[in-house]
Amino acid sequence: YWRLVDGNDNLTIEFVSSKGYSFRRGGVDTVITPHLFYGNVDITDEVAAEYWSWSRESESGKTTADETWDAQHQRQKTLHLTDSEMPSTWSFKDKAIFTCTVVLNDGKTTRIVDNQIIS
Repeated sequence: YWRLVDGNDNLTIEFVSSKGYSFRRGGVDTVITPHLFYGNVDITDEVAAEYWSWSRESESGKTTADETWDAQHQRQKTLHLTDSEMPSTWSFKDKAIFTCTVVLNDGKTTRIVDNQIIS
């Protein structure tokens, strides 16, 4: 449980990618690590993996394959993104959208925070 006594109570997610954010077919291999900030304090290590999840969707819409992918990436903080993780429709014209979500409970309310990587 988190409770802020004084200061900025904004929750935000920022990403660090081990090999950048520009991906090409046949060359995708990076680890995406989200960092959760409570105001300006990094609380990433304080939130267990069970509260994190990733989802995937292409710009053309959600597919059955995306739903299967989503189910495999629940309760996971970091994402090892490879060519096999990309949607079959992924192209220059049809971007892949990866959304990282964390669910926090401060004892009174549940807060959901997310951020996206569009490739």
